[in-house]
This record gives sequence, C-alpha cells and structure tokens, in this order.
Amino acid sequence: MLFRETDVVRSTSILSGQRPLQAGKEEVAVTKVKPSTVVPVFVVGVIGAVLWANAGSLTPPPGPVASTMKTLDEVEPRVPIRQSDLPLTITSSGSYYVVENLNYYGTAIDIQADHVSIDLEGHVFRGRLETHSGSVHSVTNGFVNDGHVMLGDHSEVTDVVSIGSPVFFGIWVGDDSRIVRCLTANTEDEGFRIGNRSIIINCSYNGGGGGGGVVTGNDCIIQNCSFKGQHHAGIACGNNCVITNCTISQGSGWGIQTGTACTISGSVVSDTDFGIDVGNSSTVKHLREPSSGLLVAL
Repeated sequence: MLFRETDVVRSTSILSGQRPLQAGKEEVAVTKVKPSTVVPVFVVGVIGAVLWANAGSLTPPPGPVASTMKTLDEVEPRVPIRQSDLPLTITSSGSYYVVENLNYYGTAIDIQADHVSIDLEGHVFRGRLETHSGSVHSVTNGFVNDGHVMLGDHSEVTDVVSIGSPVFFGIWVGDDSRIVRCLTANTEDEGFRIGNRSIIINCSYNGGGGGGGVVTGNDCIIQNCSFKGQHHAGIACGNNCVITNCTISQGSGWGIQTGTACTISGSVVSDTDFGIDVGNSSTVKHLREPSSGLLVAL
C-alpha cells in the first residue's frame, strides 16, 4: 500500500477507547487511500482508440461477397488417370488419382519421376504399377488384381489389396519405406518385399501361390502382421531386424528365418514344417504358445 504525505493527519485529540496521550506528544493517525483507478482507465481508453482506428470500415463492399475458399485442385493440383491413358508413363512429380477401374495387361503405369503419389480412390486396378526410376512415391486406397505394385526408395503403400500376381510379388518397396494396412494373396513369389530400414505394419498375406510372406532387407521392422499358407518362410529378414506380435501359420518351410542380431517377441509360429531359425546374437522372447512343435536354431 502506498501513502502520500497528505495522507498523514496529525491529531492531538484523545481517540475514544484509547489511553490519553502523554503530554507533549502527538498521535499520528494514518488514513488509508484506495489505489487510484485513473491510470488503468486511461490505458484502456488508449488501447480502445488504437483498435478502433485500425479496424477499418464496417460497411460491407457493394455486390455479393465472393468466397475465399480454395478447391482441392487449387491447394494441391491432382491429375486424373483414366482407362484411355494406359499405358501411362509418369515423368512429372505430383498427385494423381484414378477415376475408374483400370485394366491393362503388363505395365499399366510406369513411374519415372520423384515425388509421385497415386490415389486409387477405391477402384480396381488390373495390371502392374511399377517404378523404374525416381523415389518418394506413394500408392493408397484400392485393389490391385493380377498385377503388383513396385515403388522406389522412401515410398509408402497404404490400404492396398493385391491379389493374384502372376509375376513375382504382391507389393515391393525400396529402402526407407513403409507398407501399412495392406493385404496380398495368391502371389507367385513373396507377398511383400521391403528394402533396408523399412517398416511393414498391420499387413496380411493369405498364401495360395508359390511364394513366402515377406522378405526384407536389413534394419527392418515387422509388426502386427499375419502370414498364412506360404510355401517358403513366412518372414525372411536380414540383419538387425525387429519382429513383434506377428503370426505365421499353415505354411511349408520355416515360420521365421532371420539374419544376425535380430529380435523376435510376442509372436507365434504354428503348423509349419519348421519353427524359427535365427542368426547369431539374436533374441527370441515372449513367444505366444504355438499349436505345433517349435524349433529354434541359434
């Protein structure tokens, strides 16, 4: 509390209920003063005046008010892909989307540029979608029948079903890539193939062909995946890979076969010719109970 000299009142009177003052001495009474409200009011007034001065006119402009919204094509221009465009060679970066079911025997779409994304828009794509140069590609949301998807490094395939590939594999991505929520079946070779430092998560392989479940490079992650009915290893991975919460069943050959320094946990292998074959310095832990014999070769 602040006091000013004018707030001090000297009095020689005897206050009620107090002892008399000694002779020659004066009583000093201090009167409290409320903090001044002048300065805050002044500041608020100045701020209000500044805001009012910069607010501009409140009168709307003449004529109809134009929309300030932008269409999706204005924000991110996309190029449609139609049946009449096949075979299509993509040489420019950008976003592409399929507007109808596509059917082409052989390589229907050939990507030869970096930074290309293709949205299948839920359509059925019969044929091969391949990358022969470039990287950073993505394919999402659709069905690939009697063909496959093959992308370069730093790529991603999401929500794609690939069934009945007559040539090699279902889905293939290069190094530093991801495959998420995809399904492959009836492939001549592997259902999935991923490059070094890549991830496959929440994916399934339902066999029916002559291949295995997934083949990986080094330093890969295989998580929450299911591989069933494979004719080679359900999971065949390189060195320093991590396999977590996967299920391999009803196949021939090994359930899981790894390189060195790999970790397998929370997984189960059942009804396969063999169990788990791991390389040196690998760890196998917290396996779920299998329904058939399990062989671990360290």
